[in-house]
Amino acid sequence: MLNMIKYELYRYSRNLSTYVTFALLIIFNIMMVGMNASEPGAQTGEHALSTFMSITDFASFAFASTGFTMIYGAWVGVYAYGEFGKGYIRNIASVSRSKIQFFVAHMAVCVVMFVIMAVISSVSAMTAAKLMIANVKFGDIIHLLQVLSMELYLHLPLAALILFVTYISRNAFVPVIVSFCLPMGLESLPLITVQNFFTKIMGEGAKEINHWLDHTSVCMNVMMIELDLYNGDSLHKYFIVSGIMLVIYSVFACLSITKKDIK
Repeated sequence: MLNMIKYELYRYSRNLSTYVTFALLIIFNIMMVGMNASEPGAQTGEHALSTFMSITDFASFAFASTGFTMIYGAWVGVYAYGEFGKGYIRNIASVSRSKIQFFVAHMAVCVVMFVIMAVISSVSAMTAAKLMIANVKFGDIIHLLQVLSMELYLHLPLAALILFVTYISRNAFVPVIVSFCLPMGLESLPLITVQNFFTKIMGEGAKEINHWLDHTSVCMNVMMIELDLYNGDSLHKYFIVSGIMLVIYSVFACLSITKKDIK
């Protein structure tokens, strides 16, 4: 297992998609801050950005805007496909002895990538905010660290889902499309259908069930967590439902790896 993870980390450090992703992330954050800073009244007056947003808020806002999630999901798909598309899978046959090892090694790299991307995203967003927003304050770094920690946890099911899509589709195009469609509401279509069904048969009694079902949506969690952290709301549904979805997607991903992939 350890040798497999070391191999994946080596491939990760030499992969062009890793550095292209970093560049896209920096560009996205600069554009995000710049677009907000260029709005009429954004610099001065009662509606100035500095009156309700701090520098650290812009770092958190990158997740709420789902741009980070799109870029991260696309990277996961492209990176994992390299195992199949460029023949790397044959080179690790003697190292990886099970489907679980293969999947866990990919997930380990996904965690490392998220941490590095979170640092780059936060630094680029905060730097851009400092340079572009007049009179903006630094903000609460502890709150930002809380957001980043929870976002890491919430992006694990996304990584497992994208890995599953990559393993089963055996191309890079499909997981990239999925990673862009999810934040745009792809998950909400079947979810709303199920919630409407419960509402019809249970009435007001379905309210609590539907609230739990909300947390089965990866990207809804990503967008909602900062507000709930700020308001001091309970996070147990995030932990429980996201953990369940992580297990489900992980099992599907492992099952989608065929024997010929690891032997």
